[in-house]
Amino acid sequence: IDSEIARLERERLPRLSLGLAAERPSNQERFVGLAFSFSPALWRRNQGPLAEARVERERADFERATTLAGLERRWAAVCEEQALRLQELEAVESTLENEEAIRELIEDCAGSLQAQAGLARAARLGQRDQAHLRVADELR
Repeated sequence: IDSEIARLERERLPRLSLGLAAERPSNQERFVGLAFSFSPALWRRNQGPLAEARVERERADFERATTLAGLERRWAAVCEEQALRLQELEAVESTLENEEAIRELIEDCAGSLQAQAGLARAARLGQRDQAHLRVADELR
């Protein structure tokens, strides 16, 4: 578009031409000619096509800026979503670590519960968290 605008602006300037011609129709005749022409751009001002090209350039610039702004907004949203996903992943990992620690603690406690006569069956069946067992532990 910019090259078209430059071309249209150049066409608005007057045209100057300089020419040289030589001819030898026979051995005795020689013609040499010099030509000069000047054509002012009185009617060829290219105002319409030039205005159209400028509007097209402005439209393309606006479209490019709009697209760039949209891409920047989308990029920010993707970055924010990625940060949230990383936080969720860290939370899941810490939960898994806590769960593993709790399982180890329960396994350690299960051995001591099985050593007690009345609670061995409950420890094997996975009933360690039932209310009547906690009350029994508190009474001792």
